Amino acid sequence: MKLDENAKLLVQLRQAQYDRLCQPSNKIHQIIPSSSHQQHPSESLNEYDLAEKVLYNLSDMTHMSSNGPEQVISSEAIHHNLGIMIHNESLTVDTL
Repeated sequence: MKLDENAKLLVQLRQAQYDRLCQPSNKIHQIIPSSSHQQHPSESLNEYDLAEKVLYNLSDMTHMSSNGPEQVISSEAIHHNLGIMIHNESLTVDTL
């Protein structure tokens, strides 16, 4: 679901920002990456790309939510996060 994907992207974005801020100050201020540095497919996305994907997902979820919240997150996930346990058993009611 989009919400799970966005949560993962936010974790990646936080890590990318942490990694950037932990670099020596002379590397932080490099605006244009050197041409010798090519991003390998195994490398994570940069902050800009991650932030762009998060923004796209939030926009997409906003449009999807107009059709109902189940388009953004499953009802099972909502119940789980709220601590509501629903068993798919038929309930019997005792009458007095």
